[in-house]
Amino acid sequence: MDDELLRQVFISAATRQGVPLDPVEAQTLLETLRNDGIRLKFEADWSIKYRWGNEEEYSPVDLRELVEIAADELDELIAEKSGDYSFDDDLMQKLYRDSYIVNVVKERTANVIPAKLQKYIVGIVAHYKMFDTIEASCWSEAEAIAKNRWSEGRYQIKPGDFRGIMITHG
Repeated sequence: MDDELLRQVFISAATRQGVPLDPVEAQTLLETLRNDGIRLKFEADWSIKYRWGNEEEYSPVDLRELVEIAADELDELIAEKSGDYSFDDDLMQKLYRDSYIVNVVKERTANVIPAKLQKYIVGIVAHYKMFDTIEASCWSEAEAIAKNRWSEGRYQIKPGDFRGIMITHG
């Protein structure tokens, strides 16, 4: 599919999802996605499927997800290129312009297409702290005595010893 036809089909598919795009917005999104290795496929019902890199199968995707992928890609590129010693002003201007365009579309898309809920594994680490006075000749000996007392069940953590939680990736 040539670029002009691809852009027109993309505009039509986006409009069917409730987010009309102008040609500049569509072209900016398509270029950003293509540069990130994403290939699109449009179904007869105007739904969109995508394939990333060397994946063999196309997966269903909505416009909101594609716009978020493009926005993330541009943010990464801007951060990466900002740190280059061979700073290219023209490239940075293009990246900032594209980022602005994509973020405008992202805001419009977020108002029309609800986010998909995903499942995340979250680790919750509870912190408790209690104190004991231990007589020992050095810190390592005091630590060993405390560990021994803990393993013997001599310490009982109480609700008043709670100091907070830390949330981590599972």
